[in-house]
Amino acid sequence: MMKLLAIFVLIIAISLTQGNEVEKAFRAEVDKYHKECLVVSKLDPQVLERAKKGELDEKNDALIEHLICLGHKSGMLKDNKIQPEGAKKFWENQNRGHFYEDISKKCKSSNHDDIKVFVIFYTKCAYQHAPKGTILL
Repeated sequence: MMKLLAIFVLIIAISLTQGNEVEKAFRAEVDKYHKECLVVSKLDPQVLERAKKGELDEKNDALIEHLICLGHKSGMLKDNKIQPEGAKKFWENQNRGHFYEDISKKCKSSNHDDIKVFVIFYTKCAYQHAPKGTILL
């Protein structure tokens, strides 16, 4: 019985380590996108840090441009249009693919035509409904 328990604990430890490595790699990728998008958007880094905590200033044009840039870099947007497969991959890349359908339903917007309105709406909604620890920005 102790041998079985030891094997179980080892499997759990390996799974957690692999999960952390996946999340670290994803965080590094998102950070790279931020650096690239900061050049384009000219977003104040303090505004970005607040946004990473879910404090989104929906009237800040630089933040909106930054979110659009991130959407394109991550594959969630192409030509300012939503790419469902890219959005799904975004969630899967951080071991949270199982939340994609739920977030998509809760954060569905009828206003997909105005990308500026949509990116703020979706990001705010995702912050409200995503599990703690999810990398959104």
